[in-house]
Amino acid sequence: MPARAEAIAAHAVGVCGALGLNGPHARALVEHQRVLLALRPETFNPRASARVAASATATLRASGDERGLAGAVHHRCELAWLIGDPVGSCGHAAEMLGVADRAGSDFDAALALMFTAWCFVEGPWPAAEALDRYAALASGGERGPTAALAAAGGHAILVALSGRNAEARDEMARARAGLGERGLDRLAIYLALLDSVGAGLAGDAPAAGRAIADARAALRPDRPLV
Repeated sequence: MPARAEAIAAHAVGVCGALGLNGPHARALVEHQRVLLALRPETFNPRASARVAASATATLRASGDERGLAGAVHHRCELAWLIGDPVGSCGHAAEMLGVADRAGSDFDAALALMFTAWCFVEGPWPAAEALDRYAALASGGERGPTAALAAAGGHAILVALSGRNAEARDEMARARAGLGERGLDRLAIYLALLDSVGAGLAGDAPAAGRAIADARAALRPDRPLV
């Protein structure tokens, strides 16, 4: 199956390119890169992939393909993270959030908010500045319940960075429970890992361990992550 997935992605790139379908070709290029990242991480070249994604992003932006643009910017966000650039990743996540809002995609908005929270945790910003900037991003736009839960979880970890651990623990618990009830495993994993960071900041090693165990348990081999 992995080999077939790679072959289909490469075929889509070739067919769309041969037909001169610029928008679909850009989408196919991004998806092909994402498949390669998933299937061949040991040989994957993030910087080369970033160049492909940057070109595809420009094409998709010019064509007004918001959903395709969301996927391309998401990939650029991941790539910047992989090469150790949380500032760059944060910029791409902010663009992804804007695209998701315009496209009305609750899940993409949630994913962008989750990425942004990670960037603020790992990046160079002081805790108070990170919290203010995140709050401004999280409060913009009319978003659905999934994005609201992701925003609450992101807010919680930044509150923990500011030293208000009790407040953070309660908000994080509510956000994680909400994502779990919705069966959103991918977002739940990200938030569980953020929760482990917050628990560690509070000096609660057992809680940090439980959060990591929850993330591992959500990795189900019998179904793809949502």
